[in-house]
Amino acid sequence: MSVKMFSRIIGKGHPVIILHGLYGMSDNWLTIAKPLSQNFEVHLPDWRNHGQSPHLPSHTYTDLVNDLKYYSEKNRLERFAIIGHSMGGKAAMRFSLEYPEYVSALIVVDIAPVDYNRRLDSASIFQHKQIVDAMLSLDLNTLPGRNEAEQQMVEKIGDIRVVRFLLKNLVRDGDGFRWRLNLPVLRSYIEEIGSGIDPLSVNPATSYPVLFIAGKNSSYISNNDMPTIRRLFPFAKLISIADASHWVHADKPEEFLSVVKNFLD
Repeated sequence: MSVKMFSRIIGKGHPVIILHGLYGMSDNWLTIAKPLSQNFEVHLPDWRNHGQSPHLPSHTYTDLVNDLKYYSEKNRLERFAIIGHSMGGKAAMRFSLEYPEYVSALIVVDIAPVDYNRRLDSASIFQHKQIVDAMLSLDLNTLPGRNEAEQQMVEKIGDIRVVRFLLKNLVRDGDGFRWRLNLPVLRSYIEEIGSGIDPLSVNPATSYPVLFIAGKNSSYISNNDMPTIRRLFPFAKLISIADASHWVHADKPEEFLSVVKNFLD
C-alpha cells in the first residue's frame, strides 16, 4: 500500500526530487534546495515513518519505491532528476533501475548498492541498531527537557553531532515529547534498510546520467563497492568531497551544491 508523503515544493523548472536518509526529513535539505530552486522545481518529501509523513507498519524498499512512484503520479511528474542520500540513495537507485523512463538524472549521495549487513566498520547495521535503541531508551513521559535527552543520548552514542541530528526528530507533545520517527518499525527493518541490490535482478542503467558523491571521511563507499556500482551503473561518475563525512551536504554545502549544479546543468 502506497502512502501520500508530506512534501515541500519550491521553485520552478525541471523537477528535482531530493530523498533524505534514515532518521532524516525534508527540512534537512532546505539549505541545498533553496539555491537549486532558482533553476529547478525542487520536491522535498518525507519518507513514510519519518518527518510529517504517516507511520505505517512496513518499511521495505519496495514500499519506498512504490511511495515515490505514487508521489510522481499524484504530482504529474513524468520525468525528473533524483538526488538521494543514504537510505534515500538506495531507494533512488532501486526506483531508477525499476522505472528508468521516469528518470532524467540520478545523484546518489554517500551510499552504495551493496549489503551493509555484512560490514564490520562504522557503516555497519549494528551501529544503527545501537542508535535506534538509544532513542527508544528515552522515557519521553518523564523527560524534563531536550538538554537531558541530549545528555542521555551522548552517553549511549558518543558523537554529539549525530545526537543533535537525531534530536531534530524529538518534538513537544502536550506536557511531554514524541518522536517524529516510527522507531519500533525502523528498528525491525534495519536489516532491510541495509540490504543491497542484486545486479542480476535488474537491467543496468544506461538511459540517464548517474553521479555518486562520496564524503572522503566516510566509509559508506569503498573501493570494494565499485564492481557492484559498475555492474548496475556502468557509466556512473564518482566524485569525493574532501573533509566531508556521511552527511556530505551538511559538511560541505557549497562544494556539494557546485557539484550537483554542474552535473544537472
